[in-house]
Amino acid sequence: QSEVATEAPAGAPAASTAPQVMLSRHAKSSMSRAAGAFTIYLTNCALEFTHSARRSTVTKEDVADAVVECGFEEFMPALEEMLKAHGHQLVAKPPPGPSAAER
Repeated sequence: QSEVATEAPAGAPAASTAPQVMLSRHAKSSMSRAAGAFTIYLTNCALEFTHSARRSTVTKEDVADAVVECGFEEFMPALEEMLKAHGHQLVAKPPPGPSAAER
């Protein structure tokens, strides 16, 4: 078993107040496989946005759109904070309005 100190996400208690967690080798392996599966799932969703825009390169906006589309919008503040810390910024999309056919 090994001790893991996790970095607290945005809005969570500071790491110094977060509980220390012991993970078995099997738990670490399972979490690693789950993270890989999540990455593949999110990448496929982001690729749909990329292809619908007729591009071949996935952008950070495609990933952000995929995060929201897949129902993980609660991760957006942490994602935006991480991007800001690395000198990047997401371009906010306007909220979807009525289409021309609906007007």
